[in-house]
Amino acid sequence: AFVDSAFLRTVEVEKTRAAGVGGVGALGGMVNFRTIDPDDVLQPGRNFGFMLDGTTGTNAYRYSGSAAAAWRLTPDLSLLVGYGDKRIGDYEPGQSGLDDLRALGTSAYLGQYANYEISKMTAQDQSTAIAKVVWRPDDASELKFSANGYWSSFEWGTAAEVDQYYSEKEIDSRSYALDYAYRPQNPLVDLSAKLYLN
Repeated sequence: AFVDSAFLRTVEVEKTRAAGVGGVGALGGMVNFRTIDPDDVLQPGRNFGFMLDGTTGTNAYRYSGSAAAAWRLTPDLSLLVGYGDKRIGDYEPGQSGLDDLRALGTSAYLGQYANYEISKMTAQDQSTAIAKVVWRPDDASELKFSANGYWSSFEWGTAAEVDQYYSEKEIDSRSYALDYAYRPQNPLVDLSAKLYLN
């Protein structure tokens, strides 16, 4: 699962030995993520809203930013779109204990390739997109369509790659989901269903 933390709203961790509906066959429990909905962006009584976030830093943290906008098209129909972008370069590690690290590297495979001034394979370029349509035909029902895109490029390698210590890798992940919920004013009825494609 590839999820941009900029678009997360809740994370639920259920620790248990047994897993029922929603975590069939899980041995160590399950983790559920909820991404932003139009109601997370829209203020009460407003038909349009947006959120912006931007961060930059030192040590190769160039920037990360995200933007999302939501519209309440009718009292029962709302729409959300969002986009995020992050650029991080290879960072410079601390120099404490560097002599011990060099001693280890010179006696192993790392000694030929390691650059102790820069931590290789820590750079990443990442882009994400999200879109949701929520329709509530009545007070008890909700139908939601969501689409998420995650694109990333980064350096990766293993000690077994003798000829090429690291190489460029890419991720292209797209997921689509259709959720239905029926929750009438009855404590005995709480129905939810999901169809998804990743």
